[in-house]
Amino acid sequence: MVINPENISTNRLWHRLPKKIIGVRFSAILEVLAFLSVLVLFDHLFGDGKRFIDYKIHPFWVIILLVTVQYGSLEGIMATVLSTLFLYVGNVPIQKPEETHFDYELKLALVPTLWFITAFILGEMRTRQERDKQAVQKELDLALIETKTITESYESLRQVKESLEIILAGQLRTSTLIYKTLKSLSTLNPNLIILNLEKVVQPILNPRKFSIYTLGVDGLQPVTCYGWGDEEKYVRRFPVDTALYRAIVGKQHLLCVINPEDEKILGKEGIVAAPLIDPETGEIFGMIKVEEMDFFELNIINLETFKTLCELIGLAYAHAREYQKTESRCLYSFTDLLFSYSFYLIQIDYLKRLAQMNHFPLTQMVIEEKKTEPDTEEALFCLLLQEILPKTIQLFHGKKRVGEFIVIFPGLTAEQVEPYTSLILNALKDNEILAHKQLSFHIQPLYVPL
Repeated sequence: MVINPENISTNRLWHRLPKKIIGVRFSAILEVLAFLSVLVLFDHLFGDGKRFIDYKIHPFWVIILLVTVQYGSLEGIMATVLSTLFLYVGNVPIQKPEETHFDYELKLALVPTLWFITAFILGEMRTRQERDKQAVQKELDLALIETKTITESYESLRQVKESLEIILAGQLRTSTLIYKTLKSLSTLNPNLIILNLEKVVQPILNPRKFSIYTLGVDGLQPVTCYGWGDEEKYVRRFPVDTALYRAIVGKQHLLCVINPEDEKILGKEGIVAAPLIDPETGEIFGMIKVEEMDFFELNIINLETFKTLCELIGLAYAHAREYQKTESRCLYSFTDLLFSYSFYLIQIDYLKRLAQMNHFPLTQMVIEEKKTEPDTEEALFCLLLQEILPKTIQLFHGKKRVGEFIVIFPGLTAEQVEPYTSLILNALKDNEILAHKQLSFHIQPLYVPL
């Protein structure tokens, strides 16, 4: 490949030229000057030398329209100014005897005025299109960033999951055991994740005794104590001033009696202990402690399995909490598209003020059922309520989220709402799937017009 030094010098000179002059692109100025110069020179050599001043459609329109559409209003106005100068400098026509002074000035100003108006209107349209294009590009860039973030989070979760599966396979666990373990952590309820840890820890580490603690104001408190007797010797609460609390919560260390320093901290309270950590924020929300296990189970592979298990639990717990935070701020529930309790707190205040302004009664009914986890019957029950209750009601999830519903009756008093309790109970009796439900009703008047 042959490099021409002259081309290099030309490129450097071109890059040194200013990009804009008084906000106008330098390239646009060069294009306009070149076009106008060529036209004027052509007219001087082959025409009458009057710069096409008597033409009905002036050739200068071409460069004005091209520059305006390509660059915008500012460059279009610049082209109008240069075109006017090229047209009239040294070329102003003499006023004819039959023309009035007004007609003469109108004739001189008409074409430049039309150029200016056209350049301004088309230029602003071009500028608006450019703004819309930039806005769309910005939204696209944001969407790409969000997609990349989601993909990275998914890959991170997938890698942790695969690492745990490899370790479990190395322990000669069956595929059924792996499936049950991950299924126990797949819930989006943080409390259920803590309660399900007993089903996860027992088949993987095979301990004879272990306990699961949660972090509270007073320290680490037990949630599950597997294999413990009624008169167990192990401590049931670790206050903030204990060495184990400082090692788990303060230093976030995995403790094992194999290490002499860790043995002093654990004492007679266990063999292995590890914190449950939110991997994104580093927040501690609990601890798993193994008190008794077979000697051959205490090996490097099991310790790595135990460490990975705690990381997976922390990741699942963090995602479940983030899911609940997101759902609590939404208008609808993710599962059955029912109005959320957070929207109820906003809507009830609005309905109360509306009822006071328009003087109509407002009553609410709270329906409760004793259960801790949502099921498919809950969605069926919501459909049943929407079918038998008036179309004007509004149905919300209660504060407990599971097994609690709030129904708002605009325009009905408490006495008018009372018969609907019998209507709901009769509808449940006639439904084979929901007949076993036992509900309690609480009717409260929110506003009674005087």
